[in-house]
Amino acid sequence: MHSKWEKTVIISKNFQDVNSVFDFYEGIIGDVRWENNTDLLISVCYFFDEPKGFQNKDIIIRFKKCFSAKFDYTKMIFSVKEYSIVTPHPEIESISVKKSDSCINVTITTNFADMIQICCDDIWIESKDC
Repeated sequence: MHSKWEKTVIISKNFQDVNSVFDFYEGIIGDVRWENNTDLLISVCYFFDEPKGFQNKDIIIRFKKCFSAKFDYTKMIFSVKEYSIVTPHPEIESISVKKSDSCINVTITTNFADMIQICCDDIWIESKDC
């Protein structure tokens, strides 16, 4: 069985493409994993057809050489318990990307609040299905 992480193709190495070329709004976070102990990979089911050819495909956002990553699943866990949600689907509401002198600061806000905060060297966008 092949994993969605195998044989990805890099489609962007420009961190500014996250909010200008790619619109991750309402994309569903499917998987989160570490690679090489420094790269954080987040798989997102992408819903828009801009850029062309990526609608309804898994897009992987690779956060290169992370200095820190903070995950807060508190609101999602409370929602699962309170509303008897069997399988939670965190939908991206926004991705804030700010470059500082030391790193790129990223905050991923979902329907379950600010879930992920990252400080990394670079952001690549990849796809398995190009």
